Amino acid sequence: MKHLLKRASLSAVLTLIAISAQGAQWKQGMLQGTVPIKSAGSGAFGPDGILFVANSKSAAIHAIATGDVTSRDLSHPIRLASLDRKLAALVGVTNKAILIQDMAVNPLSKNIYFSLSRGCGPDAVPIIAKGHSSGKAELIDLRQVQHSTAELPDAPADAEVGEGRRRSNPRMESITDIAFLEDRVLVAVLDYETIEQWQGVDQLGLLDERHAILLVRADNGPLHLESRPLP
Repeated sequence: MKHLLKRASLSAVLTLIAISAQGAQWKQGMLQGTVPIKSAGSGAFGPDGILFVANSKSAAIHAIATGDVTSRDLSHPIRLASLDRKLAALVGVTNKAILIQDMAVNPLSKNIYFSLSRGCGPDAVPIIAKGHSSGKAELIDLRQVQHSTAELPDAPADAEVGEGRRRSNPRMESITDIAFLEDRVLVAVLDYETIEQWQGVDQLGLLDERHAILLVRADNGPLHLESRPLP
């Protein structure tokens, strides 16, 4: 079984915070309050602990100031056993009732952020959670945070089309991946690089230049989060 390491193949550019300054000025113009997020998909980190999250349901990108800005080196391998069960317990459900959509590593703190949903379909509840290198997991409160939102131009209508098994909502596929570069959020089409020797891997991401971060499921059991050196 082959597993894939995601790379960004850029198809469009969306300026979310159109300034070239650094530090606290990245948060100028942000609102304080509840993030109007209806779905949580791909994630990426920008400067100063700012997490960008794709909201396909609204065809939008949210910038969230996490406040997670303490710089740390990766001094030991990361392993969070039964991660899906830990995340599910935070919202009072079983691990069968959540879906991990994506994960993004904060380059400063090395903490891993997860976008997930509780339930599925149109009634799914979007959730952002954080996994610490120490093994702790916690929810991110999206009710009183600094944030900003940018909507995608010319997004498909939020409606199902097609018949039978081909029936789907194109809006939910309007954002396949995102990345951050300088002062822009890049909306990306997926491209892949094969890592054949890693088995049982559900998701992969880059932790730093020498390590990958993986979600691993063994023998249909719970998901574990761990870091591995890149081959």
